[in-house]
Amino acid sequence: MSTTMPRPLAVSDQQLSQIMAAAAVLAPADRSQFLQALADALRHEAVIGDGTLDRAIRYVIRPYFRPPVVRHDTPEHHHRVVGPELE
Repeated sequence: MSTTMPRPLAVSDQQLSQIMAAAAVLAPADRSQFLQALADALRHEAVIGDGTLDRAIRYVIRPYFRPPVVRHDTPEHHHRVVGPELE
């Protein structure tokens, strides 16, 4: 059985930075799955423009993004923000 590798996505340096910035807000355990889902979403685009990339990121990131939790169990001026990787 022959498996072919999918063609690499052609993105600019700025677009790659945008992709990595989006992945950085996710829990480390979710980043690889997010990047794979994003690549799958963009696989059939002939040209990946900035708008196409932005829309794909916003759509694909939804199931992976968990907003930080603000804990109110400390004095009001010392609220603690806890992200998914810190819980």
